[in-house]
Amino acid sequence: AALGYSDLAVNASGTTAPVDVGSAADISFTVKNDGPDAAGPVTLGLALTAGVSYGSASIAGGSCDASDPTAILCTVPSIAAGSSASGTLTVTGAAEGTAAVALGTYAPQRDLHPGDDTATVNLTIRGLSDLALRGGFVAGTASWGKPARLSYTVTNNGPTDAPDTRVVIQLPNTTAFLAATGGAPCTAAGRTVTCALGTGAAGSRASAEFTVPVSASAGSPAGSASVSSAKTDPNTTNNSVNSSVNLVENGGGALGGVALGLLFAILLAGGFFRSVWMKRHGRR
Repeated sequence: AALGYSDLAVNASGTTAPVDVGSAADISFTVKNDGPDAAGPVTLGLALTAGVSYGSASIAGGSCDASDPTAILCTVPSIAAGSSASGTLTVTGAAEGTAAVALGTYAPQRDLHPGDDTATVNLTIRGLSDLALRGGFVAGTASWGKPARLSYTVTNNGPTDAPDTRVVIQLPNTTAFLAATGGAPCTAAGRTVTCALGTGAAGSRASAEFTVPVSASAGSPAGSASVSSAKTDPNTTNNSVNSSVNLVENGGGALGGVALGLLFAILLAGGFFRSVWMKRHGRR
C-alpha cells in the first residue's frame, strides 16, 4: 500500500499501408498514468515477431535496452499522475506476411485497471519481386503485308514470387495484333496488347509470343513493352524495352509480284503466237 496506486495505460499505432521487405516502419506508443499516484519506475516491453527486425527505439524521459532485439525494454524513472511518456519503435520488414508488435507496461504501484496495460500493432509485410523484361521483334526486318513475330521473356529475380505478372505491349501504328502463338494468353484492345503470365516463382522465366500483320510499306516502326506484378519491384530500370523493325518489300512487294506475273503471262502469250505464225508459214 505504501507504493500507492497508478492506473497505467498503453496506446500504440503503426502504418496501415503494406511495408515492403527491407523498408522501415515506425510504431508510435504512449504510456499514460491516470493516477492517482505517480508511477515509477515504469517499464514498457516491446515484443517483435519474425516478420520484422528491430531498428531503433526511444522513449521520452527514459531509455530503451535492445540487447535482445526481439524483446526491447524501455524504462522511465517516473511518470506523474495525469502525465504520459511517448516514444517510437522503428522496425524493418523482414519476411512477407503479417507481423505483430506486442507492447505491455508495468510499474510497482497497484493498477486498478490492468486491462489497458497492453496493446498490439499488426503490420502487413509485402514481398519484393525484381522483374526483368527482354525481347521485341524477333527479326530485324519484316515484309509489309505479312505477319511479323514478337517474343518477350520475363525473369523474376526475386526474392519472392510475383503474382498477377503481366506484360503490356504498345504496338506501332503500322501493325495490329493478329494472334498469340505460344507462352501466355494475350488479348488486344486496339494496339495495346496485354499478356497475362500468372504467378512467377522467384528465379523463374515466362514467355509471351504473338504475331502482328505489318500494314506499311516503308519505315522502321517502333513499339514498347513493360512488365509489372502485384508485388513491389525494387528495380524498375529493367521493366521495359523498346523494339523496332525495318520494313522491306518482299520480292519487290505485292505490286512487284503482280508485275512479275504479268511479265510471265506476256512471255507465254508471245511464245504461243510465234508458234502459230511459224506453222502458217510452213516453218518449224
